[in-house]
Amino acid sequence: MGVVWNEQDCLDADPFAGDFGDGEVLLSDKIVTAGKRHANVCNICGGSIEQGERHRARVEVWNGRCVTTRFCPQCCAAMAISFEDDGRAWEARVNLHREARP
Repeated sequence: MGVVWNEQDCLDADPFAGDFGDGEVLLSDKIVTAGKRHANVCNICGGSIEQGERHRARVEVWNGRCVTTRFCPQCCAAMAISFEDDGRAWEARVNLHREARP
């Protein structure tokens, strides 16, 4: 069994709050089940999403391009509790990506 998290609480957290604001258009923001493995795609930690895992997928038009951003179940869990732990779990997930960079 995978990570358990509240899907609505995850969706309530804005992963890009304060980052953009240059006319991007959100087309879709929902929890989906991966139909295939997505290697090294999580926007927060850089991790993979395995086939069959529930995860968050956002589709936006940004700088004239349609972009899909995905978040792994572990990062979704961190987003879901971010209002309870002042974002500490979320920041720990971000640090995983920072530490993995050369």
